[in-house]
Amino acid sequence: MKKKGLCYQNAFHGLDKYPGSVLVHGIVTGQGPIEGVTYGHAWLEVEGIGEGTYCVDFNACLALPKEIYYRIGKQKYTVTYTASEAAKLARKAGHYGPWDKKIDKAVHRKVSPL
Repeated sequence: MKKKGLCYQNAFHGLDKYPGSVLVHGIVTGQGPIEGVTYGHAWLEVEGIGEGTYCVDFNACLALPKEIYYRIGKQKYTVTYTASEAAKLARKAGHYGPWDKKIDKAVHRKVSPL
């Protein structure tokens, strides 16, 4: 399993594993021990690994149909990036994300530098 707290870095590098996928940064609602807590998170949306679009979450080591993943995570706000957009933003910012100001305010940890 990937280290917790590195979702932006893990999802960014996942773009190489799933060509044509979309990087998503969003504000999600926690489950289990963090039930109801909103925080910034990152994952990929991928076509072709099942029927329809799947969300691949490297920190949770899972891939679920998009509608189920969104229902579980209760996403409040999302921003999507192509691989080339993500690469440009990462170079410009010097880190893996988040790059959106609204999501950045929801993140409760230091960002991972490139």
